Amino acid sequence: MKILLFCLSFLLSGCSTFLFYPTREYVTDLTAVGIPAKSVALETPDDIRLSAWFLPAFDPKTKTEMPAKGTILFLHGNAENISTHILGVLWLSFEGYNILALDYRGFGHSQGSPSLGGAETDIQTALRWLFENQTGDVFVLGQSIGGALALSAVDKSPDKDKISALIIDSAFSSTHKIAREKIGSLWMFWAFQYPISWTVAENNPLKHAKRLTLPKLFITTKTDNIVPPPHTLRLYEQAAEPKKLVLVPDGKHIQAFKDPTARLAVLDFLEQYAKAPN
Repeated sequence: MKILLFCLSFLLSGCSTFLFYPTREYVTDLTAVGIPAKSVALETPDDIRLSAWFLPAFDPKTKTEMPAKGTILFLHGNAENISTHILGVLWLSFEGYNILALDYRGFGHSQGSPSLGGAETDIQTALRWLFENQTGDVFVLGQSIGGALALSAVDKSPDKDKISALIIDSAFSSTHKIAREKIGSLWMFWAFQYPISWTVAENNPLKHAKRLTLPKLFITTKTDNIVPPPHTLRLYEQAAEPKKLVLVPDGKHIQAFKDPTARLAVLDFLEQYAKAPN
């Protein structure tokens, strides 16, 4: 019993960071393989210095930059940093899109400590930088917690009407719900899943999906065991139009883009909802 109470106390004390597992060290150097990634420094309204990478649209065959079809703000998941997540979306650069990959506060070389509210501010800061420094369409692609944050941060952003479309990959529909599922899977905490889950911050992605009227593509794999598919289905079913859904038959969490059909669906979606003239 003493061990159980100790573990419960530890878990409760750590609920402010339950959602985030950042690392500071970069493990990927894109410039070493000839991809012209550039470091970008952003400053938030609350004086946090953020780190991001800007990848231009790039032809891997000729090793040259090419005219961009638009720019994608990439929001990664809850662990590690942009250096470990960027390889999963690099293909979009090869398909003609600029990518701004953001590290939230506390991740990678970004200052501060992670939090849901802070990450929303970081996303809005990145959007502001894009609209000040880039022309053409701006899209937002969020994976896992990045997808949940994309919904809440964009809905609250004064720039949301300038965004062409959102892609939400394997996001949870509620932090309370995903916390209950994870806590409830541990037999020693099963009876405490509800009270513990309510100590976790909530950014309510489902509420924001219902309100956002810009185009949204929801995507996940049917075999995702980290954020189970019902989360994506719930977001899609209750989201405001226009919206689309892609369910990939197999794959782990945030692995849908390994499926060529899913990649094609994303490219078709981006082209369909581009605002800027070609």
